[in-house]
Amino acid sequence: MRRKKEENPTEERINELNRKISIIEWDIVNIQSEETRISKQKTLESFKKELNSLTKANEQNP
Repeated sequence: MRRKKEENPTEERINELNRKISIIEWDIVNIQSEETRISKQKTLESFKKELNSLTKANEQNP
């Protein structure tokens, strides 16, 4: 049975960001290249900022 697609696009984006953040955090721990680690860290910070904004907006407008 297929999972019902979420109707709230904000919640979908929040879930997507959470998945991406988890993957990047794992990558950062396991990456040898300092340059790549820094790049991943910047991406992670960007995703976390977006996630915080969306979470706050979603709480205010459920």
